[in-house]
Order: sequence, then C-alpha cells, then structure tokens
Amino acid sequence: MRLNSKYRSYFRISAALAFLVVFTPLGAYAQGSIFGTVQNSDLTFPANGQVSFFGFLDNADAEIRIETSTGAGYDNGNWFDDFQNYLTEAPGNPYDYYFTNAFVSQGFHLAKLIPNNSFQQENVLLAPVSWPAQPAGLTGFAVSATTVEISWSAQPGVTYHVYRRFSVSNGSLFRIDDPTGSLANPGVSGNFFVDATVNGISSYDYAIIGEDALGNYSQHSAILTVNSAIITAPVVFSINPASGVTLGGTTVNIFGDGFDLGGVNALVGGSPLTGVTVLSPKHITGVTAPGAAGPADVFVVNLASALSSNTLVGGFVYTVNDPPVLAPIGAKTLVEGGVLSFTATATDIDGGIPIMAASPLPSGATFVDNGDGTGSFSWPTNFFDAATLLT
Repeated sequence: MRLNSKYRSYFRISAALAFLVVFTPLGAYAQGSIFGTVQNSDLTFPANGQVSFFGFLDNADAEIRIETSTGAGYDNGNWFDDFQNYLTEAPGNPYDYYFTNAFVSQGFHLAKLIPNNSFQQENVLLAPVSWPAQPAGLTGFAVSATTVEISWSAQPGVTYHVYRRFSVSNGSLFRIDDPTGSLANPGVSGNFFVDATVNGISSYDYAIIGEDALGNYSQHSAILTVNSAIITAPVVFSINPASGVTLGGTTVNIFGDGFDLGGVNALVGGSPLTGVTVLSPKHITGVTAPGAAGPADVFVVNLASALSSNTLVGGFVYTVNDPPVLAPIGAKTLVEGGVLSFTATATDIDGGIPIMAASPLPSGATFVDNGDGTGSFSWPTNFFDAATLLT
C-alpha cells in the first residue's frame, strides 16, 4: 500500500512523537546522576567486590547511601549514584563520598557541590590511606518487642556511627546513634548499641562505620539483618566472684549477652540478687541473698520478654562463714603514768574485712576500728592503774 504525501507526513510526525514519549522519561530519571571511574594508584581498575563507598549530603550523615543501594553501584572500574535518591537532594548542596579498596589499603574522599546538570562525571583515583579497618563481627537480635541489641568487634581508639533501614528497602540507611547526623559526634564507644526504636514487627538492616581520633572513617560494615519480631532469650557466660558466704551480701558480676537494659531478674540458688544493675547488655551486678552451703545455680530473666537464660549449673558456691582470727597481741609494758598504745590485727579466711571492737575498756581508754582489719588501742594510764588487768 502506498501513502500519499499528506499521510506520509502525518506518519513521520507520529513516529517522532512516539520517540519523544519513550525517551523523555529516561532523561528525567537520570537527572542528578553522578558517575565515573575508580582506579588504584597504579591506574589499575579494582575488581568487582574490592571497592565500597558511602555518601551523604549537607555535611551530615543522617542519611547515607552505599554501593549496593538502589540506583548506586560499582562495576568493572565504574561507580555511579543518583542524587535524587537522597531525601534532601538539591543543586548546590554539598556532598561527600568515601571510597575504599581495603585489598590495597587505599581510599579517596570526594567532596563537592551537587551540580545543576543531569549527569556529573567524577573520576576517582585512590591513594594509600591509614583509615580504620572495616568493622567486623556484627551480630544482633531482638531483646524485647521494642529493643534490638547489635554488637561488633571493637577496635582500640575507634568509635562507631550506627545506621539502619527497613529490610524491605534497599535504599538509604539512616543514622540512629545520632539522628541529626552531626559529624561532630564521633559515635558510640565500645562494642554494642541498643536500638530502642524498633516496632516488634519489622525486619531491619544495620550497618556501622568506624571513626578514629583524627576523624578518618572506615568503610561501612557488611549489612546485618535483624527481625524484631523474633525475641531472643539472654545468655549467661560466667559469674565473678564464683563463691561467697552463706550469710549473703557478696557483690557479684554476671557476664553474658542479651540482658535487657529495661530490667532483669538475676537469681543465684533460686534467690534473686538485690540491688541489680544492668550495666550493659553483657554485664549485670547485684548482691547475693543468704543461701545454703554448697553449689548454687545462676540464671537471668529479662523482665519485658519473661524469657530466661541458660542455667549456669553450680556456677556459684555458698561457703560457711568462718570466724575471723585475731593475731596475738602479747604482753605490753610501759613507764608508769605513760600512754599504752598498740594496734590489733584480725584476718578473715573468707576474704571479708573483720569488724574490730574491744570491751570492756579501762577508764579513759579508747579503741578505734580502722576499717581495714586493724584496730588502734590507746590508754593514758596513771599511778592508780598499775594493778588493772586487760583481757
């Protein structure tokens, strides 16, 4: 079939419009994208799996994106991200990206302003750096319906920024140890963080980034996923000291994991400790109640979940409280009318500090308990005390 000139013109116009309809949305989607190459210092291209990066806007890491986020990535020496995936993206906003190739101890910090153009090419040339090592050993579990504990292997002199997102998302992660993302806040000291903002229903992805005293950042950790609907019981590892007197009153430290900061019940020999303090999800202190002589089991119950730990069978031993032993004082002599003074000493084989007292005392004499297992006796004598006997 042949078309006359009128219809041929119409066909060409319709085809051109169809072309625009197909390609215009692609151009709009790409607006604000940043991309480029990544090379090691010897100009080689790092293999896939060797390069990681994270980025943030506005000089604050409240929201970060990493190389596995939707719209970002690294492939065969090329990196890319899309500024439009940030919540606060706008031309002129400052951005920061940190690139790391831990296989060769090289990195690069890219810091500029978001441009007005749709595509921004920024090639990255890595150089030797002394940044903290990638955080490792990340573990986590729900302690209650409202709290998740995550832990990691801490490095000396390094603090940690903690980030989270819903697991159903593969987008940005958001800082939860400081939701403002203040770079002046170095983050968490130690090797754990308790997230008290979970809903008890969803699964969450967590990541951490280390920061040293010079403000250098590590690469981000591997992603850890925790289901807040699956609550885990605490675990008891040890108790110290592992023995105490039957009278009770021994201050003990219980070590383990998953102790609820909201409250626990710690029991030794079936009797709860008094004055229980949860110092961390891994450390409890308390004072033993009286108990029968012999071994006693130790376990911990998280109050919110009512879940009990494993039992440390015979983990604590109640011992009989033996009487303290007073060291011999011996005969004392002095010039008549002088001051008789000496120090008495006692020891407790159970490890306690004896309470010192003396009775009855001669008229004018004093005895002071020094609080360290010793006591000081003093007696200003006169001529009429010569026949007084001390026992």
